[in-house]
Amino acid sequence: EPPPRSHVILVSGVPLGLRQTIRSRCQMLRFGPLPRAAVASLLAERGGLTEEEASLRAALAGGSPGAALVFESEGFARMRESLLGLLERAEGLDAPGRMEAAEELEQSDDPALLLTTLRSLLRDLVALRAGAGPEALVNVDLAARLAPLAGGPLAERAPRLADRAAEARRALRGFAGKLLTFDLLVDALAGDDPA
Repeated sequence: EPPPRSHVILVSGVPLGLRQTIRSRCQMLRFGPLPRAAVASLLAERGGLTEEEASLRAALAGGSPGAALVFESEGFARMRESLLGLLERAEGLDAPGRMEAAEELEQSDDPALLLTTLRSLLRDLVALRAGAGPEALVNVDLAARLAPLAGGPLAERAPRLADRAAEARRALRGFAGKLLTFDLLVDALAGDDPA
């Protein structure tokens, strides 16, 4: 046992994954996300980013300066472009097209980031459908391409689809097969969602 005046700080993104014997000895403190403007300011200062790039990363990082600092801009931009392209063509995909899309998603080096990015795009569709302006979007630079999708059936299903993306992320943390997980997600994006 540590001396009485000792304090040990244990940081975990998945506290329920810790053993009960450890959790029972801990006092849980939850920290909220930093405001978008504070993260953007930090990125501009420390990262030497342009105001536009810092603002975009801050929006996508969800209040986490650490997450914003590790974004690899070019790779992330390609991934986001690919996901937006998938959303634009999802409803017209036939079975071979869906499988091809799932195989492309499976090749991602960072499935968690891919699914978080997909959720941000779906969130923006919901915001636009509800009448929010471009300034309320996470992917503000894609507002012109998201606007037509916001008026269609994909945006109507976007909240359920965002839940499916979150389920896929949880499944991939476990022992779920990547290809099957992405295949089911692409089917849901295409409109074959049993829920």
